[in-house]
Amino acid sequence: MNIPSTFSFRQLAEQRLLAALDSIAREVNGYDKTNAYISGATDALDKAKAMAKRDASNAWNYIQEAELLLLHAMEDSAWRAKARQLCIEAAEKIPSWRQKQIGALLGTVDAIREDIVREDVVAATKIRNEHYQTQFYRISLRRVNFNILAFLLVLFIATVIGTVLLIDISQPTQMWQKVLVSIEFGALGACLSMAYTLTATPVNSKIPDHMVGFYITVIRLAIGATAALVALMLLNSTLLTNIFSEAFLTSPYSYIIIAFIAGFSERWIVSVIDIVANDKTK
Repeated sequence: MNIPSTFSFRQLAEQRLLAALDSIAREVNGYDKTNAYISGATDALDKAKAMAKRDASNAWNYIQEAELLLLHAMEDSAWRAKARQLCIEAAEKIPSWRQKQIGALLGTVDAIREDIVREDVVAATKIRNEHYQTQFYRISLRRVNFNILAFLLVLFIATVIGTVLLIDISQPTQMWQKVLVSIEFGALGACLSMAYTLTATPVNSKIPDHMVGFYITVIRLAIGATAALVALMLLNSTLLTNIFSEAFLTSPYSYIIIAFIAGFSERWIVSVIDIVANDKTK
């Protein structure tokens, strides 16, 4: 199976934009150029075409502007047909309150309102456009969060490899070496946990949830490193003998495994602390 590269995805996005541009342009070309709305739509399409390769977001904005201007120039039968198309699109692609707003303006697929006017179709189109703009913004925020996380994962993997080349992590000779390795694997576990969380988070999540992604990642790294250090202290204090087997605790890699798990799930280290605390109070 051939997996498209990032470049290929950009090409596909550009092709989709150009196809939409061509579709609207063909509609506009069927009208009188002296019409003020058609003249404005033509100018908007020219700007969209000029921006297609360097600023796709603004190019789409100009395409949507041309579409709205075109609605004002359409005959009654044409914009009523657009109203039906919008109802179908809202039912299949637009969730939540925006779908209800479009329904209130135009009706439903099975029951288009008879008393709709051109301005209702224009308003419904603006709501539809707002939905797609919001989706694009969500995807952009998600892409930023994934890029940050990918950078951090590569950074910590490279750091771990460097540490392994410099230190025998199975038999560290000094305590600071154990601390360093624990912090690295705790942070690596936190990165993996964040990757899992991000991939499980729907794109349709609220924008603030996407915007705080970077700060959550940084906090999770700090929590993961701290949890790994706490786990190391518990391991060195022999307080985990009632939780883990002797074979595991005597393994030279036990502190690394515990650090990684503690970084991946802070709830796990909290539950371990609770078990230790309850055991000592008996």
